[in-house]
Amino acid sequence: MQRHSGDSKLYLYLIAILINVPKINLLSLGSFDQGIRVEDFIVVFFGLKVFFSQNFYRAMPKKIFLIWAYIGFSSLLAVILFEGNDSLRIMYFLRVTEYCLFAAALYSLKSEVNLSELLKLTLLIQFLAILFDFSQGHYRPTGTFAGPWEVTTVLGLMCFACTVIYPNNGVKKYNYLLVLVLANFLTMSRTGLLAVLVAFASSYRSFLISMTIFVSLFVTVIAYVDLSSVPWLQVVFRPGNLDLVVALIEGALNGTRPEILTSYNNADFTQNASPSLAMRFSIWLNLIELWASIDYLALKLLFGIGLGSISVIVDGFYIRLFFELGIIGTVLYFSLIIRMLINPDLRVLSVYISIICLTLDPYSSSKIAYCIGVIYVCWVRHERARRAL
Repeated sequence: MQRHSGDSKLYLYLIAILINVPKINLLSLGSFDQGIRVEDFIVVFFGLKVFFSQNFYRAMPKKIFLIWAYIGFSSLLAVILFEGNDSLRIMYFLRVTEYCLFAAALYSLKSEVNLSELLKLTLLIQFLAILFDFSQGHYRPTGTFAGPWEVTTVLGLMCFACTVIYPNNGVKKYNYLLVLVLANFLTMSRTGLLAVLVAFASSYRSFLISMTIFVSLFVTVIAYVDLSSVPWLQVVFRPGNLDLVVALIEGALNGTRPEILTSYNNADFTQNASPSLAMRFSIWLNLIELWASIDYLALKLLFGIGLGSISVIVDGFYIRLFFELGIIGTVLYFSLIIRMLINPDLRVLSVYISIICLTLDPYSSSKIAYCIGVIYVCWVRHERARRAL
């Protein structure tokens, strides 16, 4: 028992390093942004610990294995038939494989990892890093991550997962809400802030009532609060955003690149539309243009053109899901999300990640992928312990 306790502490600190260490490539992998890093050696350590264990080969759930196998098939098909970045497609699939094997290895360990303790370490590290960013004059801090959206998504996933796995600590639910709202304000993360508020409302059994209260408060704030002091929020409600949506639709239908999508300064929130939305739509058009230029209509509709066809990050998971993984991949993913949504315990996580996916690409982040693997393992162990009672 004492040995397992010591192992748990070791694993906890290793995972804290895995998630929080800055992304520094020790070895470049060509055009793939994610080279060989410190995190990869930690993953190898966990893999070697359990590689010959029977539990290791049984740990990956069938649904996840099916999605992994489908991504492999879609990538292979894309490399053989379709235009695009083949080396990136291959590396992307290898990364997905690494994430799945990490979760399976972590599940196979005899010692458990306490998610609550991991969250405390991560909060301490990230808020110290955010303060350091501010001291260096950065107007939008990123913590130890590559972007502010990664900070808020990792913290959000961990906080909401803790409310599910440790439900008896009811008072912490509101503490987590305050922490997440603060983190999203400090990093100016609009999608993250919306995801936190809606997911928190969905955590109550009476979802309709809580959402009605949330929408009422939201409308009141928009109607009576002066948002000029927070331009990164105010820009969301500017009329020019509708012009960006129209430009995206016209560009996708006509195969053109409207000038409006490239005319905004990404650091200026005082413009008539959201500059980050313009940049995001421009990236989406890159993917749509590549998809439209490829033959084999039936194949690309069903199976997509392979993950990583244009870049590691597309800044919008749903557009990547349809165009890169096709109709079958979209159905597989949403069957998993819907299954979580109808589970009262997992609904909060499902709502949170679903909103994040609207304008972000969370699964392309290694940090978020590792975090999801840890949460999956902690949840499965929690459910197994609950059934044993």
